[in-house]
Order: sequence, then C-alpha cells, then structure tokens
Amino acid sequence: MRLQINDSKVTTLFFPAKSRTCPACGHEQRYAYKSCGRHFFQLDGVYYVDGQIVRCLNGRCPLVYKVMHPPEEDALVGRKKGFGFDVIARIGHLRFNDVLTRLEIKERLGAEHPSLVISERQVEVLFNLYAKLVRARAKISSVRNSIEAYL
Repeated sequence: MRLQINDSKVTTLFFPAKSRTCPACGHEQRYAYKSCGRHFFQLDGVYYVDGQIVRCLNGRCPLVYKVMHPPEEDALVGRKKGFGFDVIARIGHLRFNDVLTRLEIKERLGAEHPSLVISERQVEVLFNLYAKLVRARAKISSVRNSIEAYL
C-alpha cells in the first residue's frame, strides 16, 4: 500500500537550471526536460521537489548527453531516495552517539518529528547509507592527506 500524502502539508520546491555552463567543457548546456518531481521526507516535513534538467550537446565533451540535475536538488536529497540528508544524519547520530536500536530510532524519530513516516527497514537502509558516506569521507580525506604529503 502506498503512503497517501496530504498535499496541503507539502512544501513545493522548484529549481530552474541557473547555470547553463557545462562543468567539463565550458560550453552552453541545453534544456533537456523538466523532472517528473518526487516527494521526500525531511525532519521538518514533507517536500515535493522538481527541477529543470540540462545536458551538454558538445560532441567532444566527456559529459555529452549526460543529464544534470540542479545542485540544489542534489544537496537536499539523494537520487532515488525518499529521505533528505538531514534524516540520514539524524539516524547516524542516534545509532552511533546514543547507541539505539532500529526500533528505538524509529520510536524516537516518531516522537520528535511527527510528520516523519519511517519504518524499521528504512531506518536500517538509511543507517547503512550513512555508514557508507562516513567511510567514503574518511577515504577521501586519507587520499587528500597523502597527496598533500607528496606535494
């Protein structure tokens, strides 16, 4: 059963493509299409995000025909995710700092943020995503330190 969302309590965000310059080659990007939009949860409520998708048409560009979403959209929520990065960070904080179980995290989030609808399984998936992000950050900083030591 799909979750029914009350549209009167949804905050709508639309991000037009502000920068039309390709980050790889510097040529102008073309409007590709408007995204179909999606709902996602943050700690402070439900959001509907929509944006203009652009792509580079320069044949010599490594990003040719690669569609690019607005960076504001990517900063709020990951692609194909139903929860914002603030929810992921809160779950990681509750798991690592407060050492709570999945059920305890679900109950705490439900008590602190009543508009957030989340299951135990989603808590586990988001915790695993948080752990991957932390490991990737540690790996990036170790590579950066070795490069700085080399230079």
